[in-house]
Amino acid sequence: MSKKSIVVSERVDVAKASKIADAAKGFESNISLQKELMKANAKSVMGIIMLTADENDELEISADGVDSDAAVKTLEKLISG
Repeated sequence: MSKKSIVVSERVDVAKASKIADAAKGFESNISLQKELMKANAKSVMGIIMLTADENDELEISADGVDSDAAVKTLEKLISG
């Protein structure tokens, strides 16, 4: 399992959420994003949108599976720039 806390570089809108979900779907690992008490499946555009992640918000990326390290690094680059 891999985890990383990151700071959002820009508001996560529908287009950004779609890019994040598409990237997450490329991994076998189960990947989640968490903002405070809200948690979302990173492979779900709707789940990501419901987090309402704004610029400078803190998110935690968690991944569990064979490619968890790569999944966390990839999403970190997409979300925190």
